[in-house]
Amino acid sequence: MKAQGQYKHCSKQGFSEKVEMPKKLYQGYIKEYEGATLMGCQLHPQMKYTEFSSYMKSVRDLQQAMNEVKYPNKTRKYGGIEHIFRSHGENAHQLLHSMHSLFCPIILSCYSCTVI
Repeated sequence: MKAQGQYKHCSKQGFSEKVEMPKKLYQGYIKEYEGATLMGCQLHPQMKYTEFSSYMKSVRDLQQAMNEVKYPNKTRKYGGIEHIFRSHGENAHQLLHSMHSLFCPIILSCYSCTVI
């Protein structure tokens, strides 16, 4: 059962049972076990796989820089309503009920009515 899961994982990674390389090129270098499935993966001749992670990092950095230019206020934080609850101290729960009663009639089915 575990081997079947491993097979599915490998096929998702680009491996297949069809090995394109002639057997005489890998025979003696790869040990074959009984019941095991030899799988192969075709590599692109112009792709430098050893430099792939640094390439992807530069792509990610470029994308992040573009987003900073396109969305300059993305990291800006806007003030919320925390100050209202801090100033009311122990009455914050009562204030929450008051605020809820103001807005709840607008909403037809309010989930928080059953929670509060």
